[in-house]
Amino acid sequence: MRRDQKPILPSAHDLQALAKRFGATDATRRLTLTPETQQLVSRALSFYADVTAYPRDEANFTIDVWSKEGGIIETMARTSGMLVARAAFEQACKERLGFRVTLRQGIRLVETREARPADPL
Repeated sequence: MRRDQKPILPSAHDLQALAKRFGATDATRRLTLTPETQQLVSRALSFYADVTAYPRDEANFTIDVWSKEGGIIETMARTSGMLVARAAFEQACKERLGFRVTLRQGIRLVETREARPADPL
């Protein structure tokens, strides 16, 4: 393939057909895969075909955990819905005590919180 050529990606239909071929019982005779690996490959191809056929909306909400120096340590979640993003943000604040957690929509900062342990009673 030349450098200026883009690779041709298989269609969702082609991927589903390939997944069915991998899932067939006689496929192991032609391949050197264990039965467990054969099932995993079949499921992965089927999943990839579904993702290719029905792409999801862009995940524009991001929940990040920040270091004290100001760098992102971990991106805990990416989602396209505000309700799921809000729930993930609340859970991240509970799980990452001692770190700053942010909820962003694209480049807009929706909320930031220093996740601290609850005060003793």
